[in-house]
This record gives sequence, C-alpha cells and structure tokens, in this order.
Amino acid sequence: MLRRRTLVLSGLLAPLAARAMAYPTRPVSLVVPFAAGGSTDVVARILADFLAPRLRQPIVIENRPGAGGSVALQAVSKAAPDGHTLVVATTGAIVINPHTDNATSNFDPLAGLSPVAKLVDVPMILIANPRSGLKSVRDIVDRSRTAATAIAYGTAGVNSTPHFAMELLASRTRSHLLHVPYRAAPPAVTDVLSGQLPIACVDLTSCLDHIQAGAVLALGVTAAQRSNLLPEVPTFREQAGDGVEITAWTGLFGPPALPREVINLVTGHVAQALADPSVRATIERLGCTADLLPSTQFATMLAHESGRMRGIVQAMKK
Repeated sequence: MLRRRTLVLSGLLAPLAARAMAYPTRPVSLVVPFAAGGSTDVVARILADFLAPRLRQPIVIENRPGAGGSVALQAVSKAAPDGHTLVVATTGAIVINPHTDNATSNFDPLAGLSPVAKLVDVPMILIANPRSGLKSVRDIVDRSRTAATAIAYGTAGVNSTPHFAMELLASRTRSHLLHVPYRAAPPAVTDVLSGQLPIACVDLTSCLDHIQAGAVLALGVTAAQRSNLLPEVPTFREQAGDGVEITAWTGLFGPPALPREVINLVTGHVAQALADPSVRATIERLGCTADLLPSTQFATMLAHESGRMRGIVQAMKK
C-alpha cells in the first residue's frame, strides 16, 4: 500500500517542480509541540534530515511544548501560509483536546491547520517501577479500588493521547487514578525509574531501552494490537475489556490556506522518506510504524477520528 502511494505521489514532483521552484526560499521551521527526546521529536528530526537536502534548505527543529500541544499549534496557525513553518502533531492535540471539558484552549486544529500528511503510528505503553509491585493493568485497577489515595501516573501532558488512554481506562474500570502531567515523556520516565512516580503512560520510543534493560516493567499497550517489538506485553483491551483501546499517530501540518502546490511537493518528499529502507528501519527501531496518508485522505481520517473521540468523551461523562 505504501509503495503504491509512493509511486502516485512521486509523480507529483515533476509537473510541480517548475511551479514550486520558489519554495522554499529560506530555512523551514519544523515545530514540535513537545520537549526533545520523545517519539514526536525523534520522528521530526528523522524527517528533517531526509527532507533538507531535497528541499535544498535547512530545516530547523523548534521545540515548543505547552498546553498539550496547543501552544505550538496556535503559533503555526498564525504563520504565513507559505510552507516555511510546519508542525509535527499528534492524536491528542488534534482530535482529543478540542472535545474535553479541560481543553487547553478554544483552538480548533481541524479549522486552524492544513493537513499535509499522516506519518507514523506510535505505540503508547504503560510502564511501572519494578518496586511498585504493579505488574499488570489489572493490578492497577484492583489496587486503585482499595487504596486510600489514587494511584498517580505520569504522561507527556494534559489531553495527550496517553492521558486520554488512562482516563478512558479509569472510566471504563472505575479506577481511582491521579494524573501528573509533564512537558514531555522522558521526564515522566525518569521519575518512574527513580521511584518518584509508580507508573507512567508514554510513547514506546521514550522507554524501550529501559524496558529491555529491565529498569521498568511494561504493563500494557493502549492500541488494539500488541507491539511487534514487545509481543509479550498484552494490550489494555486484553486486560480490561473492550472500549479501552486508543491508537496514537503523528502527522505533518501547516498553517491554514497552505497552497496545494506546496502540500503536494512536501508530501511527495515525505512519501520518498517513508519508503526509504534506512528511514523505515530507523522508525521501526523506535517502535513506530510508517503509515503515509496524503493530505486529502488524512483530512478524511481526521474528521472521522475527531467525531469518534467526541463520542468517547461524551460517553465517559455518563
């Protein structure tokens, strides 16, 4: 499927070359809504390294964490629609945050940004300090129901995909959990390693090395399917029943009214990147899966996912 999309999109490059020669005319800013070190940041840097020589301009990574990604998204929405400012964004900021009661802003990402391409699917995983005594999702559910205080868990921020996954788990199982938001996943992992925090739900990229070293325990995967890198780790659904699965993805966006010529040119290069064996291998080592969707298909997926998340949020309130 990716090869077919690549062939179609690569054909866009030749006829657009003459029309898009004026782009880019200066360095491109690629904004990341989280601090350095997490999967979103790493994927952005992989993409930047591949695209820079092909666009013949430097691509500057700009980490702008805050408000669950809304700070970065709103900044990009106000940028000139010329393709020189792009943002790599995730499920939480785009289709979850706008529907929650504690939304970090009134910003509507679907109206305020131009979707360029979906890039990768990103596994989210629940980890625990080995000394916590928690060895499964069921352990967390059972202990939370009898403990005098709620079990604290860390994530990369308010209304991030892991935050939503944990709140969905708490809602479905009637568990008592306390959210501790961080500005990125790596600091949450650090606190689990030190024992400051018993558990955290983070992207697999941020904790894979620690899991493989036995420094933290992997308790469950939020997606519907197990991770190929950790096939022994069960999903939330396997441990807590249907209705608790959430899949995370990362996509590329630009300001509203981004010219179609720029979108197509960038998407063509992105398609080449995700089809490149070395890029794909690097992405897979992170625990992610390359999954290209061009702009039009990506926009359709976003509308569907936004509606689905709205429905889940409304059901959680009942």
